[in-house]
Amino acid sequence: MASFPDLRPGPRSAKAGSGAVPWRRSPILLAVSAALLLTAFFAVSELATLRGAKAHDASAYLTRELGSPLSSASLVRTPARIHPALGGKLEIRGGGLKVTSGRDTLSLRFAGDAPWREYANGVGRKTAFGQETIAFGVNRVEQSLLVDRSQGTKVWRWQLASNLHPRIAGDGSVRFADSPLSILPVAVLDREGHDVTPAGLHWSLRRGTLELRLDDSRLPAPYVIDPVALVGACGPGTGDFAGCSVHVVSNKLNFTGSALVRPSSVSTGDLMVAQITLRNNDAIIVPPAGWTAIGNLRTSGLTLEQQLYYKFATVGDIAGTTYSWSWTTSADASGAIMAYSGVDATNPFDVTPTDNANAGSTATATGLTTTQNSDMVVAFYGAQGNVTETQDASQSLTQEYTALSGSMPASRARITGADGVQATPGATGNKTATVSASAQWVAHLVALAPTTSSDGSGTMTSSISNVSASQTGRTITFTYTAAAGGMLNGSVSVTVPGVLGGWSAPSTTGSNAGFTTASTGSVAVAGQTITVSNVTLAGGASMTITYGSTGSGGPGATATATTGAQAWQAAQKSHSGTPLTNLGSSPTITVYAADGTGTLTSNTSAVSASQTGKTITFTYTAAAGGISGGRITIDVAPSWTAPSVTSSNNGYTTASTGSVSVSSQKITVDNITLAGASSMTVTYGDTSGGGGGATVPSSTGGVVWQGQERSTGGGALANITSPTITVYAADGTGTMSAGTSNVSATQTGRTITFTYTAATGGIS
Repeated sequence: MASFPDLRPGPRSAKAGSGAVPWRRSPILLAVSAALLLTAFFAVSELATLRGAKAHDASAYLTRELGSPLSSASLVRTPARIHPALGGKLEIRGGGLKVTSGRDTLSLRFAGDAPWREYANGVGRKTAFGQETIAFGVNRVEQSLLVDRSQGTKVWRWQLASNLHPRIAGDGSVRFADSPLSILPVAVLDREGHDVTPAGLHWSLRRGTLELRLDDSRLPAPYVIDPVALVGACGPGTGDFAGCSVHVVSNKLNFTGSALVRPSSVSTGDLMVAQITLRNNDAIIVPPAGWTAIGNLRTSGLTLEQQLYYKFATVGDIAGTTYSWSWTTSADASGAIMAYSGVDATNPFDVTPTDNANAGSTATATGLTTTQNSDMVVAFYGAQGNVTETQDASQSLTQEYTALSGSMPASRARITGADGVQATPGATGNKTATVSASAQWVAHLVALAPTTSSDGSGTMTSSISNVSASQTGRTITFTYTAAAGGMLNGSVSVTVPGVLGGWSAPSTTGSNAGFTTASTGSVAVAGQTITVSNVTLAGGASMTITYGSTGSGGPGATATATTGAQAWQAAQKSHSGTPLTNLGSSPTITVYAADGTGTLTSNTSAVSASQTGKTITFTYTAAAGGISGGRITIDVAPSWTAPSVTSSNNGYTTASTGSVSVSSQKITVDNITLAGASSMTVTYGDTSGGGGGATVPSSTGGVVWQGQERSTGGGALANITSPTITVYAADGTGTMSAGTSNVSATQTGRTITFTYTAATGGIS
């Protein structure tokens, strides 16, 4: 189910919580992804609605479990990237399901004639008793019958066809000779997803028919009958199969005569992992050429040891290639090879495998902590003596094989292997297998990493996009986000632009201006380049690089004096052994004019004292480099009308760009963006809203209307060249006198001198 664990109990409950899996077992993906394994029966919330009038309304279920309805959809799938040369596929054909593995096939069809409706992940149709669905899983096709009301005693029948002879196995499954194809044991589930299979219920085979005789009188309605056709990688015992090879020897010095064989599905580049379990404690187990030990050789007691090996298949590993391990003292041994495709070729093991040993009836593979999405977790168990060893349920692993050597009972070697996908990084928890009798046991746990992202993948962003030239105390945080495949012990770098009058040099010294830290990995600097190595991130996960960190007492970085857009080139590599490759896109930080640059002028330099109705226009012109999201302020001279953003007030103030605010006598204009040499205006005493204009104070004299500017949002205000406005004497002030105070009538030739004396403050 897309958002629920596999609800069917027992061995099928192996993949709870798994996520989408970008890699596969060869040829069959053994890790069943809960995001892809559509179990074709109802989750709790859907089943709970299937009562009464809603019994036939399964639209919500169909949408969730089968995906969106489609006008057409491919009804042939390759199970989780099976190598297509094998012909392995899952199909919906002839009204039923068909599964193919190599030359082996089986098909299963329930009688019904209603038309199918196609969905992204399968098909569904109505029946007389409820619903029938067929859904594609990762390594299975699942046909489910939803029965929404009691049917009494009924024989349910499916047409069964195969090119192999079917048989009922001891565990209740239907097996087909030694093929990895099978039909899982019958399961009946209630509306809660619980197993309510009546005791003794089992499949029957009759003349090309799979039958189930069921009395549902004691079953809750609705319930689900759930046959599952499974493509496995291993057969029921020893032998050579599509995805594994399992062999045992008795009282031998090597596997000669029963050598392990390259699994038939393996292609060049696939990973083969071998488990060798030996009934003595030889100091040395000699592997075949090209095989490398992984993890520790682990012993248990005096006569049991286990070692794991791996090999990437080369062109020389042709079909039928055999591999034989040897040791120095004759003993029983059991060995297995499991093959996987899509494993990272550089770092196949996410973390170092764990190993454990003891005596008892529970073998415990010590848990580990994965770092990548969709790791394949593989548990290898070994035990001594004539015992069984069975992977415990509800641990997100599926048992793939088990085998026992054939010497005297006390001398035998038992091996068991199980695997499953862990969807997200984190602790796996211990994995356990039940040993049928107390015995010495040994266990390893391995996490295989999917192919990581290509070098130069992922994205990097910066906490800022602009800065003021020559600004000090800057801290910039770069966030790198890994691409879907993640990275394992890789590196991320970013280069500080090395321009004239450049940025502070990056440093690993805490007191330096360019002190640099990272949220993970190890920081090193060379010239202007910061490199963080030993970085492990799952796909979509992030890490940060902090340049100009002040956390250890440093002052923060100083920006370059050179203006303009500057790229901070970022590079990445997903592994330690490959070169750094530039990201497709790197952060760009634009350097604008320094704070406190540009000029401020006014349209008047002189006014009369106590004059009313004055409107003054200030013009700010940006310096080279311009400003972005910047701010200017203007201090209105004391005793002038207070500036205001209320249009009816006499001090109403507006601006040609940005947003105006006022506080006391200060005008602030924010969010100004101007290219170098461009201008904007601030109008104080604006009468456009009905205000009367500003009033000049009665006191005279020249006063600077101080302006300040910052070129970016993170800058600091600094004084700029600002205008001075001088208040002269009020209009109508001063005195005038005449040189004479009287004259004779009709007198001629008179000259009169008038003398004007300006009031305090003068006139201009």
